[in-house]
Amino acid sequence: MYGTKARIRFNIVNKFLKHISRLSSINNWVDIENEYYKFLSNFINPHTDYLCEISQLNSDFSKIKELLESYLRIVIENSNIHKDNNIEAIIYSEFELKDFTETGFDEIAKVEHDKIQNLGKEDWDKLGISPLTMKEIDLYNDLNLNEFKKQFSRPNIAKNHFNLTPNNTLFLNFNYTNTEKLYLNYNIGNQDVIHIHGELGNNKNPIIFGYGDELGKEYLEIENLNDNSYLENIKSIKYLDTNN
Repeated sequence: MYGTKARIRFNIVNKFLKHISRLSSINNWVDIENEYYKFLSNFINPHTDYLCEISQLNSDFSKIKELLESYLRIVIENSNIHKDNNIEAIIYSEFELKDFTETGFDEIAKVEHDKIQNLGKEDWDKLGISPLTMKEIDLYNDLNLNEFKKQFSRPNIAKNHFNLTPNNTLFLNFNYTNTEKLYLNYNIGNQDVIHIHGELGNNKNPIIFGYGDELGKEYLEIENLNDNSYLENIKSIKYLDTNN
């Protein structure tokens, strides 16, 4: 209303939105989740005046989640995302022995040791691994399992002997987009995807936005209220709604 003395007054119906709009500490979406949890805590141990009742808080927070979905849809529609070849190379690269736990390496070593013990020299081509010289075959054939493990724990030997290419690849997606589709390659073993926090536009796997810290002292008190309204946006509870 330039040039006049008229004023416009906004009345924000969403009280939670009004609250976070006034905070300079809100820099990203997780900060909003933290503020939601603070209000839940206020219902247990009030140190400020209540903003609203729990039903109103959940309703307001639900509107925030809708805004998040709308925002992400706009970002995706206006982004030109391409596959990064370096990332793809890392995803499908061979493992190294250091990537395995001790138990995992023990299992690999036992499988390979059993192959050597059970196959004759003429059958080594059936193993599908890099060939060893006949002298090496005789040497490894005489080793017991523990000695065999010591020999093959040496990186230069393990790399030439063990087939450490993964047969199965699991993409664990923590955001709400389908970016992992750029890297799916069903010609390289089995491919599985888990959207642990849900997916945009999937009613069977809606986005999970809320609070996930169950180590805070307030969380146990919230659980003890025996009121599902207070658990409506707790991530661990929402995980149970899907197969993720």
